[in-house]
Amino acid sequence: MTQAIFLSYASQDADTARRICDALRAAGLEVWFDQSELRGGDAWDASIRKQIKECALFVPIISNNTQQREEGYFRLEWKLAVDRSHLMADNKAFFVPVILGDVSEPAALVPDKFRERQWSRLNDEGSVAAFAARVSKLLAGSGVSGTSGTHAQKAAPKRADDGFWVAVLPFKYSGTDAGLNALAEGLSEEIVAGLSRFSYLRVIARSATLHYAGKAADARAVGKALGARYVMEGTVRQAGTTLRVAVQLIDAETGANLWAETYERAFNAADIFALQDDLVPRIVSTVADSYGVLPHSMSATLRGRAPDQLTPYQALLRSFGYLERATAEEHAVARACLEYAVEKAPDNADCWASLATMYLHEHHVGFNARPD
Repeated sequence: MTQAIFLSYASQDADTARRICDALRAAGLEVWFDQSELRGGDAWDASIRKQIKECALFVPIISNNTQQREEGYFRLEWKLAVDRSHLMADNKAFFVPVILGDVSEPAALVPDKFRERQWSRLNDEGSVAAFAARVSKLLAGSGVSGTSGTHAQKAAPKRADDGFWVAVLPFKYSGTDAGLNALAEGLSEEIVAGLSRFSYLRVIARSATLHYAGKAADARAVGKALGARYVMEGTVRQAGTTLRVAVQLIDAETGANLWAETYERAFNAADIFALQDDLVPRIVSTVADSYGVLPHSMSATLRGRAPDQLTPYQALLRSFGYLERATAEEHAVARACLEYAVEKAPDNADCWASLATMYLHEHHVGFNARPD
């Protein structure tokens, strides 16, 4: 068994992989990098398989390029490494995933085995150098969990309470007008952008959901694959001059349909953008504003937990809908969650803003009439 490190990457990321390779080698580590080690020929595939079988660490490089490719030799490398890992003890360090650019970790199209290990986000030279130092310590047996300058975290296998990720699937369309395709694509893209404006929502990048375009997909399977708690899907149909857009929001954990709506409009292929401008705000506001479907669902998920059991993010979600609660006791619980949150995270502007709004409302209705 060698102490070599295997770098696995999409061909479009070769330059970045080379920089990572150089940093690792500068740290005195042995790296198997295919562009320098292979000279082509019939032995190419056999050489890769041999190196994956014998390497000490396997470093998959995850990027927008790997996200956009459903097929590629790097995916075979990933499979070979996962197959080998099944023979290893659970505590053995083998996978050291690297993520580039703005790829969302929960939405990354990777084997589940990768999510069991710590990831490192490398977007500058400093983070690459810190990553090399971490790998050096890892091979030396220290098993450090992170280094200065490197964004890294251990992916949780379950994300129901970790961000409440929302996946907006590509809208399906049927009809005779070519403009329907543009409208369907535009609706899903604009809804992603609209939902992303709400700071409490975690919206999975559209590039991660393109895989489901034109396919029938089970919401629970989609949620598991993308790490999403909620899945939105829709259809666009044309009948003569009438356009019908149907949208639904599904709880990917339970499969429950949380909300569904159908919109009918006169269809004019020359007025696609006007249709989008009409429909998208209606959908986004219904689902995501202060009294929308998602705030209620997320708050209900966290209802009943004590304030000190919530993260600041969860406390913010727990407070949604407090204006609709009729008793001072219900207000008090939501307020306590936010008060505890701002103590734990004094820089969290969302929690402070929500707490201030709550105090103002309670003053008007006569709740929380404390001397202080």
